[in-house]
Amino acid sequence: PSWLFAAMVRGVFRLAFGWQCRAISPERQPALFRYCYSYGSVKSILHWYQISENRTLCRFNPAYRDRHSCPHSSSNPLDYDYKGIGGCPIAMVVGELDTVIDTTGLATSHDASETWAASTEAASPLLSNARVVSTIRVPHYEHLDLLWADDAREWVTRPVMRLIEEHAGAGD
Repeated sequence: PSWLFAAMVRGVFRLAFGWQCRAISPERQPALFRYCYSYGSVKSILHWYQISENRTLCRFNPAYRDRHSCPHSSSNPLDYDYKGIGGCPIAMVVGELDTVIDTTGLATSHDASETWAASTEAASPLLSNARVVSTIRVPHYEHLDLLWADDAREWVTRPVMRLIEEHAGAGD
C-alpha cells in the first residue's frame, strides 16, 4: 500500500540523511515519494555516489561502475567545463536543513568568490566566472522540500519567478 511505501521511504530518508520530512504533508507523501529511488537507474545512483564521494559536481566516470571494489571508494572524476557559464546570473536556493549539500560555505554576499569562500576547492570552478545575483535561504527546508514542500510556492517558486522577471530582458 502507498502509505506503507511512504513510511518506508521516510525511514530511509531519516536513516540516510537525517531528514524529518516535516514540510511535506503526510497526505502528499505517498504520491510524491513514488518518484524517489523507484525509477532511478543504477548509473544515476552510481553518479550520485561519485559526486558525493568526490565532493564536486563531475560527469559520470564509467570506470567507477566497473570497479570490483566497494562502490564508495575513490575514483577519478571527469570534470565539467564551466567556462560557458560566463556572466550568467545565478540564483541559489538553499534549504538550511539540507544534509546533502554543505551550506556552510554560502555567504550572504552575491560575489561568487566570496559566496563559496568556505568550500573553494569543490565549488570555485563552478562559480568562479558566474554572477550570483541572489541567495534564497529557507530556514526550515531539507533537500527535497525545495520542490515538494507544501509551501514551496511561497518560499521558492514566487521568489524565483520574481528574479526571472527582474533579469529577463535586462541584458542578462
